[in-house]
Amino acid sequence: MKRAFHPSALLLCVLAAVFVGGCAGEEKTYTDHLVRGARAAEGQETRQNLELIGSALERYAIDHGGYPEASSVQEIEDLVTPTYMSRVPQRDSWRQEWRLTSSADHFVLSSDGPDGVPETEDDLKRESGIRGAFPGL
Repeated sequence: MKRAFHPSALLLCVLAAVFVGGCAGEEKTYTDHLVRGARAAEGQETRQNLELIGSALERYAIDHGGYPEASSVQEIEDLVTPTYMSRVPQRDSWRQEWRLTSSADHFVLSSDGPDGVPETEDDLKRESGIRGAFPGL
């Protein structure tokens, strides 16, 4: 006579399946956590570089009475180095070129973010206007 699974053996099999499934889920969660952490670090580096370049443009504007006319970071490099910053990073953390529009009274410096697509939710931006930043100038 063949016997069916003993209830405790069946319970053990179910617990083992839940444990193995749970471990697999934790591994994915751990990996996802690592990926999210790396993306956050990249975002932080990009934000720091946006602030450094933006601050260099602000100091340039104070000394020269306005921001430089430029449509790329390469165009401002000779104007802000070495006086306002030692070097201008040419790309964001995701290896994309910065977007810059700069006129005498305003600039917009941005990164397309991790997706590399402009004008999306993940873009990072540093923007200023000499009138807004320096009342009375």
